[in-house]
Amino acid sequence: MLTLIVGCTPSMVEVRATPADALKIVEARLAEREIELDAAGRRPDRVRTGTFCYVAPDATGASWDRSFARPVPGPGPFEIEGTLEEQHAAEQRCRHIFRVELNALPHDGGAKLVAESAWWKLQPGICAPVGDPLLGVVRCHYRYVGAQAPADVLGFVYGFVEDL
Repeated sequence: MLTLIVGCTPSMVEVRATPADALKIVEARLAEREIELDAAGRRPDRVRTGTFCYVAPDATGASWDRSFARPVPGPGPFEIEGTLEEQHAAEQRCRHIFRVELNALPHDGGAKLVAESAWWKLQPGICAPVGDPLLGVVRCHYRYVGAQAPADVLGFVYGFVEDL
């Protein structure tokens, strides 16, 4: 007998707290999990995390805590100077980055929290030799471009804010 259980991430969570109180609690819970916040992303109706490197599941399974433990700068361009092996290692270090926003809206005497995520994937650019080409050192340009989420971070986020 085959049983298939299909789960989906909710699109929002209703909470009893006011929007302002809900966001204070959300900030405290993010701090408890040591998830960095983006101070520039804070508004009266929104909390935004910093940007993090996504860690794909491995033999031990999936853990969003591993991803949230790897803060990275935002999705700006950067360059790496090194051998082709070093370039390859740099490309494998962080293929996707993401951040999460939680918006609090008034709803039936409480609030509804709506989470959204933004994702970017690494895109290699142009490489050029540095110094003597026989040494095999190149300078490569990289940037992050908008991407589809390779995994569902919103389910994780809703999981620790649903009981406010």
